[in-house]
Amino acid sequence: MAMSGRDNRVIHLGAAKRLAAMMLALPAAACRAARRAGRRRTTAGRRERAVLILEPFGMGDVLSHEPLVRTLAGAAFEVRVCARAEWQGLLPAAEVWVPAQWPWCGYEPARKYGPAAYVSRACRASFAALRRAARGAVGVDTRGDIRSVLLLHLAGCRDVVSLGSYLGSDLELPRLAARRVPFEAGLRRWELNLRFLPALGVDAPAHAPAGPPLVRADAGAGAAPTRIGLIPVAPWAGKHWTAGKWAALIEALRARGQDPMGLHGPGQAEAAQAQLGAGAARVECRSLEDWQRELRRCSLAVAVDTGPMHLADAMGVPVVALFGQGLLPLWAPSGSRTVVLSHQDDPDFAVCHPTPANAPLGRRFMDRITVGEVLAAVERVRRGR
Repeated sequence: MAMSGRDNRVIHLGAAKRLAAMMLALPAAACRAARRAGRRRTTAGRRERAVLILEPFGMGDVLSHEPLVRTLAGAAFEVRVCARAEWQGLLPAAEVWVPAQWPWCGYEPARKYGPAAYVSRACRASFAALRRAARGAVGVDTRGDIRSVLLLHLAGCRDVVSLGSYLGSDLELPRLAARRVPFEAGLRRWELNLRFLPALGVDAPAHAPAGPPLVRADAGAGAAPTRIGLIPVAPWAGKHWTAGKWAALIEALRARGQDPMGLHGPGQAEAAQAQLGAGAARVECRSLEDWQRELRRCSLAVAVDTGPMHLADAMGVPVVALFGQGLLPLWAPSGSRTVVLSHQDDPDFAVCHPTPANAPLGRRFMDRITVGEVLAAVERVRRGR
């Protein structure tokens, strides 16, 4: 049940994470102070208008930066991005791409917090590339992550701008660690990212784009009218819907003449089968290009809160999005033909940090979404075509 006196729409982080953040904030503040004390005038040139954006996480996280990157590039900035190599095609306006191989990018606690991962060859290579990209650039961390802030300082960015609190949580970034952009509830992630423009000396666009417009131009071209993509797997198990409900949904869609097709990423075949059932048709998408090809074939997608859901939305594919714990509207898709289903208005709802220990809490609210609700949303989207 919700705890009295707590804001249940904010992720409350524990003492251990707060202590770790405070310890990392001290060297970040020291780096910032040293750089400000030793700052010298630099010659005018392109690097005076260079930004280095660090976003080492998932497909949806990177995709949410597309409007920001496009706007900065249009304002004659050289945009450099440090993110996972497989997402480079999501941000075509970025001029420099640094593949991110940081230990905290994944979901495995042993890897995220194991000291050996931080001195691995891959991590050292990423840092060397980051140092080259940081020369003359303002570092940007849009999630308020003290790890990223410290990394940008250590890489040698001439300044660092960060979100004022860890994304959607009550963990505030110490003021001395970086220039801060305040977190604003009620915004989608891509809209929140655009709030960094004034801190970089750029006026926000008068008419903000209606979301990441990736390949919207050919949305619907080649789609099979009856094909409905089902995206049941997310990196965090707390986002999964009840397996039996997926099977019931597939049966109901087939009875209505639809062609449901499961879509999943590499290494997710077993999880997808467990969610959809052994008899469900499935396609493995091994790359960004695979996802784009398969989503173009879909007239609609039913998806849990995960990167391919955001990709479908950016491509203009109508989406029925199933949300349990994902903070809304921060992670909501933006498409005009999208329906978001959740039970976050239930009186006992409270957001939580996506850790393995919290997975049962996440599934608790996913399980409240009924097959009937999803079928009704599918019909509502289809009637709106």
